Amino acid sequence: MVLWKFKCYDDGQSPNLWQRWYKSNIDYQGSHDAIFEIIEQQQSWTNPYYTKAMGDDLIEVRLNGAVQWRIFGFYGDKRREFVVVAIGYHKQNVYYPKAIKETAKKIIGAIKSGIKKANDCERPN
Repeated sequence: MVLWKFKCYDDGQSPNLWQRWYKSNIDYQGSHDAIFEIIEQQQSWTNPYYTKAMGDDLIEVRLNGAVQWRIFGFYGDKRREFVVVAIGYHKQNVYYPKAIKETAKKIIGAIKSGIKKANDCERPN
């Protein structure tokens, strides 16, 4: 039984950013699916279950693979709701796009203040 609901930042494109990333990264779909199947069964996400709190409400879901993809988001207003705001990757300590964490934090602030919105979405699989 899936305990979590998802929302995606509305960047004005269709499909949403999470679906676009998933469809264009076939080699990482298995890692993505396995990790989300684990964490969406949990009451609260904690290490070592592939999440990492990064301050300012930013959560990083870490995918496995040669490229270290990250799904960035935050916990929504409703219980067990995760809002995806950005997707990027890192090599060593350098993130790509370069300012992805700062961009994600700005999007979170804009969503929380009502300037931007996040729509209900299904986890890609």
